[in-house]
Amino acid sequence: MNAQSPHPSVHDPAPPSQRMPGRTELGWLQSLLANPNAIWIREVRQAARLDRTPWLLFGITLLLSLLVASIGGTASSSNISPAKVGMAVSQVFFSLAYGVVTLVGPAVAANTIAAEREGRTWEALVLTGMTPAQIARGKFLSSFTTLSLYIAAIAPIGALSFAFGGTTATETIVGFILLFMLAALWVAFGLAMSAAMNSLRGALVLTLILAIVIGPILYMIFGPAMSSLAHEHWSQLPAGLPIWLPVAYTRANFGIDYLILLVALPFVVLSLPAWFLYEATVANLSSVTDDRSSGLKRWFIVSTCAGGGLATAIPIAVGGGRAPPSDPASLAAHTGLWCLSFFFGFCALLFVGEPSGPSRRLTTQWAKTNTSALTRALGPGLARTFTLVMLLETGAFGAAIFGGVAAMTAFHKGDGVLPIVLSGATLWAHIIFFTGLCAWLRARSDSPMGARVIALAIMLALVVVPWSFAAVGGIATKQDEWLALGATNPFYVVVILGQLAATSPNYFLLTAGYISILVFGALGLVFFALAQRKAHSINVAAELHYAQLDAALAQEESATTP
Repeated sequence: MNAQSPHPSVHDPAPPSQRMPGRTELGWLQSLLANPNAIWIREVRQAARLDRTPWLLFGITLLLSLLVASIGGTASSSNISPAKVGMAVSQVFFSLAYGVVTLVGPAVAANTIAAEREGRTWEALVLTGMTPAQIARGKFLSSFTTLSLYIAAIAPIGALSFAFGGTTATETIVGFILLFMLAALWVAFGLAMSAAMNSLRGALVLTLILAIVIGPILYMIFGPAMSSLAHEHWSQLPAGLPIWLPVAYTRANFGIDYLILLVALPFVVLSLPAWFLYEATVANLSSVTDDRSSGLKRWFIVSTCAGGGLATAIPIAVGGGRAPPSDPASLAAHTGLWCLSFFFGFCALLFVGEPSGPSRRLTTQWAKTNTSALTRALGPGLARTFTLVMLLETGAFGAAIFGGVAAMTAFHKGDGVLPIVLSGATLWAHIIFFTGLCAWLRARSDSPMGARVIALAIMLALVVVPWSFAAVGGIATKQDEWLALGATNPFYVVVILGQLAATSPNYFLLTAGYISILVFGALGLVFFALAQRKAHSINVAAELHYAQLDAALAQEESATTP
């Protein structure tokens, strides 16, 4: 396999597709067809030559056909309307198709990169001259093509629901579109697991175990649970449907809430995790001296903007109907703040893997290629990375608080504003503290994993130990003031909201919450400043060391030159 595409001579005529007028808008498609990814083509051809592929497709299609047909026949024999039978058949089919995608997708992708390493063909693949991004893209396309073949094979079974009625062609088409998007997500998951491990058996077993555990959990959360919430917002939607999103597209009332909840939110939830898994795969395939940061930082910037935008817009879109705190706008605002907290906590642990600065090899490449300042800013570097993280954290929390306040002001004339502000400020202060702590621990540690373990241990201690003393003291003295010990962790938000909702709030507990916001926010900034100072000293020492080596080599070369 040769990864280098031939360059035609200036005397060679252009391909016919490039000489046709009026086809410039399809340049990207022509490029893909004229020069496809070499790994993609090789592995698709290998899969096509396997004898087991058609038998696997036949077996899965036959089993699903018999199962769906038996369920439809059993339901139709009872006193159930044909429309409900058709809806049940459609729900069963897409649920089973989700199960096929959940198991087959990660299993197929887990065999890709780990098999190259175990088969000792990885070095040969690297010597072709392909970049890690090209390798990851080829592996992803080959696995996604294989999984798409499985989906295409079982697609005719979905037409059985039309024999009973109850579903529309639009719902079926949307269901298959979402199924392909889920396929891309699960393939990216399997590919990331394969890139992180060297053993094929280990990658396959761990991937399947995680898929078996995570798949049903996601199915229940984003299926029946979200269906109940959608039913509360759009009463015309049936409650409890596991595959409810295709139905919502055709039956929900069109409006701004339709665009935010049914278009923007599902797209973000499906695309951004798949993008992260792809960037993580590229980073794991790259050398430690390469730029392993810029792709993840681009994902982080886009994800923060999308998450902050949704946390701002959703409370406004779903507001009204009941009084706070049971109002959907209040619930959406608090949920958005908690989602941002977990997201930024994950990103803080993710960027603990950042080096103190770019490698000498990378800076030399930047100088040769005249790399732009923006690309350099997105490159490796502990100080610049955590500066970006803290700035985006502050902006996202500010936007989410603004969205909640705007919703409460518009629908309830300011009632419920203070709980959202205090909840957002408390979560922001603790996430700033955790981010600064991660940066400081990474600056003082040579092992990213060690820094992650220590940071998680400190946060766990701040959660468990104070609440344990508060529980013992509160039971012994029967006084609520012991709850103030819990102000050392973000879950103290529950106490603050409880006191704000009480008829006679305990101002001692509220004051403890105010103090924790100031203390933990300040501690986070102090840790961040110490991390910046330590990273700067490491970079200065490295530059001095390189300068001494360059001087020694120059002196040796001048001494040996006649």
